[in-house]
Amino acid sequence: MGRDGTVRVLKSDGGMVAQEMTEFRESLKALEREGKATPENLHQLAESAGSKRRGDSRQLDHICRFYDYSLKCMKEGLMRYHGRRYSERSIGIWEEFAVYLKGYVDAELTFGDIDRSFIDGFRLWLEKRGLMRQTMECQIGLMRKLCRTAAEYGQNRNALSLTGWKTCRATDTEKRAEVYLTDEEIDALYSLPLEKKLDEVRDLFVLGCLSFQRWSDYSRLRAENFITNSEGVRVIALHQQKTGTYVEVPITDNRVELICRKYDYNLPKVSRKRMNERLKLVMQRLAEQIPSMRELYVTVLSVAERRSEDCYAQLKVRVEGPVCVIHQSDECLDAMDAWNKGTHGRSGLIDKVRASTLTEAAAEAQVLEF
Repeated sequence: MGRDGTVRVLKSDGGMVAQEMTEFRESLKALEREGKATPENLHQLAESAGSKRRGDSRQLDHICRFYDYSLKCMKEGLMRYHGRRYSERSIGIWEEFAVYLKGYVDAELTFGDIDRSFIDGFRLWLEKRGLMRQTMECQIGLMRKLCRTAAEYGQNRNALSLTGWKTCRATDTEKRAEVYLTDEEIDALYSLPLEKKLDEVRDLFVLGCLSFQRWSDYSRLRAENFITNSEGVRVIALHQQKTGTYVEVPITDNRVELICRKYDYNLPKVSRKRMNERLKLVMQRLAEQIPSMRELYVTVLSVAERRSEDCYAQLKVRVEGPVCVIHQSDECLDAMDAWNKGTHGRSGLIDKVRASTLTEAAAEAQVLEF
């Protein structure tokens, strides 16, 4: 940063900046691939990048200042990802990251101050806020990306900050527990009396569950999205924001249109962050009425994507086939994991399987006859 207060780090030729960033990434990946990502080698790599563009911009080694600077550059197109401008959605994710970054990091802390206690403390700080595993790992990943970007721009020469951020992927069981709601639970949620702000969030959430669309799609539904197709089926017609694909989703529940009409097809504007914060409160209220909800942690971002859009884009009842509940031994049922036992125990399926006298051979014969 110059004496006149202007930032000069990216005032050099754009092609040179992109080339230097690519070279840095490739060098870092090569070290990791060859098992040579030692503190000494990483420090040397960061020093090399810093010598190219250090100039008069040392104040940007402050973590929060570099974040503000890089976010501004993303919006202006001066900072890019693999040569492409950051999308509005990506910028939105980085903007939401500020809540966690600036809530944990002191304004005067530099990248050189990052040590093991800082890294472990960030994860602990996120855990204390009751975040789901996937959300936590996303924020940790953004912190790691910020440290690496700062190194690419010569503002971070701390080797630990480049390799110390370890993420743990959520298990399949954890993901299922985060996204699963039964029809009965959705019905109870729809009927739950709530004050205005929570009522709006509940309506948006239920709309997502019943329309089988992502948050980015169902949150912008308008009257023109509801049409009757050539086969006389009432559908939601839209171009999905993420893929650009045009889909016609059959409306299988009249509550979809009832919710939209409630707001005159002008759905409430709620940020993703506020949506998830208030949704937790809604689910706590619901848990007071439905014991099964006490084990669930639900957010708009995960539940909205629990269905396959390819499946529901062509959803139609063709014909009713046989429903077979095949008997299984107690030994087989006891071998199920905790999620399956809990979910199918609540639905009553386990009891039905245990009481059934239908064998696999008999079920096979029914299906073949059908």
